[in-house]
Amino acid sequence: MVGKSFMNVLVKSLKGMREHQLVVTGCLFVLVGLILGYQPFMRILRESQVYAVENFPGFSEAQKQNTPKVKIEGQPARIQLSAVGIDLPVQDGYYYPSINSWTLDYSGAFYAKVTPPPNNVEGNTFIYGHDVPGIFIDLAKLKPGDKAVVTTANGHSFTYAFKAVFTTQPDDTSLFQYSGPPILTLQTCSGTWYQNRGLFTFDLMEVE
Repeated sequence: MVGKSFMNVLVKSLKGMREHQLVVTGCLFVLVGLILGYQPFMRILRESQVYAVENFPGFSEAQKQNTPKVKIEGQPARIQLSAVGIDLPVQDGYYYPSINSWTLDYSGAFYAKVTPPPNNVEGNTFIYGHDVPGIFIDLAKLKPGDKAVVTTANGHSFTYAFKAVFTTQPDDTSLFQYSGPPILTLQTCSGTWYQNRGLFTFDLMEVE
């Protein structure tokens, strides 16, 4: 009789231990799931909140400007200006102080790596090329509002509208100090002896 009672107590104790282990194991699984899913969840939540707020009726333009943007950017891979028949691959360009020169050849256009890549937040993306047929000689035919499309290696398309052109000297580095909304600057040689530089500036219109 005593043995039977002891067995009943032992069985109940074992069942209680198993239930306790199951509860602990379940809590651990829930905890791991929360840890792994926290960052993706918060990123999606932030993006949805920005979209929801910006599209709420009555949300002013001033308020939209003060709403943090989700930054979109990418390495430029191609530039197209259909109005003047330009469609070129874009390669990385570097400045070499020892010879006071930039990466440059006749294979296409070059993106100055010292400038911000195309993005929807800020900065001046600088792309340059030779003033020869098949590259940038036809930039001089641009009219205000003509579009430039920069396609990035990660699949985004940045569309810019031509704003203005001005002539400067080869040693003018002021464009590298630019701070403000995202713009695009295209540069090529100008002047009778190619002694000057033509800077064509564009404002960002949209990103896809």
